[in-house]
Amino acid sequence: MESKMWQWVKENGWEPLTEEAEKDLALKIWSHNQLLKKLESEKREPDKREQKIIRDGKAALNSLVEHMIPLGIKIASEYTEKYPGAFLTFEDFFQEACLGIMHAVELYSVEKGARFSTYATYWIEQHIRRAIEDKGDLIRKPASAHSRLRMIRKCGNSTSAEDISNKVGINVNEVKFLQDIENTYIVSLDQEHMGMKVPESYSEKLKDPTDYREIAEENVAREQIRGIIHSMKDKKQRTVMEMHLGYTRNNICYSNRQISKALGINPSEVNSVITKTRMELVLWGRPKIGLR
Repeated sequence: MESKMWQWVKENGWEPLTEEAEKDLALKIWSHNQLLKKLESEKREPDKREQKIIRDGKAALNSLVEHMIPLGIKIASEYTEKYPGAFLTFEDFFQEACLGIMHAVELYSVEKGARFSTYATYWIEQHIRRAIEDKGDLIRKPASAHSRLRMIRKCGNSTSAEDISNKVGINVNEVKFLQDIENTYIVSLDQEHMGMKVPESYSEKLKDPTDYREIAEENVAREQIRGIIHSMKDKKQRTVMEMHLGYTRNNICYSNRQISKALGINPSEVNSVITKTRMELVLWGRPKIGLR
């Protein structure tokens, strides 16, 4: 695939630009962007001179991006070799490289004092590294965990959770949680579970030998709860619980903060409605004992 990419680059003549050529294209793009902002603020159409600036800016943008493709291929190739264990291919890395180039084009200014290729390299690597963190594992880790995991790795595998906590300033329980995430691995359901006297696959071990009466009963109860929620006379209570339990058209369970924002009510009020309704559902589920 990489060889085909280089052949594609060669056929189109996308050679690296000189510093002056980069600067010239960047100035045209900057003029184009400034003019668009001006036209938007003045709410008017461009005149003939301004139309030429816009055309030149678009052409310069396309040219700059195209001539940065060899840089994107080079960096994508380097990361493909550097991270062979990541669940990402060269094509994935190259796609992220292209996104990085587009991001660099949007933010770059000649006043920054650096060549565009230098500036683009930073954003290309940023996009690729983020892709490795977000998509490089079969099991996706929370985005907020990656920086803390890097700190934990630097402490070494033999270091205790308490020592790591003292060194990096992270709570001991959080350190243990992050270590559990780091040590998570995948087991095939067809792999034999050797802990049994007679080895059997995990799929056989996990197979449910019972019938599905319990599951059916759970489904019936769930539908009963859905019916109760939909029949509530208090519109606010009904809407809050439908969003909370995912009884909406899109079947999405919303967080208390999202419900609060959508309905324009205080988060504490949302929490109060949910708590109150839960208690009512618990009381509804108990057998009713009459007084004698």
